[in-house]
Amino acid sequence: MSEYRSNMQLTISPISSRKCKAHTDYAEQMVRVSNQQDLVWDDSRFNKTQQGDLFGFWFYEQYVKVHVVQNVTSPSTRLESWSDNVGQEDRNVVTLSREYQIIKWDKWIELDGAKRCMGTAPVKKGRTQILNYLQ
Repeated sequence: MSEYRSNMQLTISPISSRKCKAHTDYAEQMVRVSNQQDLVWDDSRFNKTQQGDLFGFWFYEQYVKVHVVQNVTSPSTRLESWSDNVGQEDRNVVTLSREYQIIKWDKWIELDGAKRCMGTAPVKKGRTQILNYLQ
């Protein structure tokens, strides 16, 4: 996946199964990928993600889909369609790899991954075990 660094970040963003803004944005990204465009997403409110870090889409009781961060750009590169995301205008934009690794829910929990995820945030609980698993 990505070479492990001791300071490597893993950030996750929850994608709800119901029609909410994250669900809509994720569906838009899947269309972009199918059109050979970059997969992009907001960083967490801390804007600490760096190229080479990991970023996962967290699907409750299903799986976490983990990508490698290819690039990080300023908030000025946010997609026009994200203008409705009030309060997130200051977040960097991360460009993610097309390739990804899936961690099934049972394995995620076994690795001490978070059972709840409320907004895009760096992983703390189970971080070392999860990163080792992804190696």
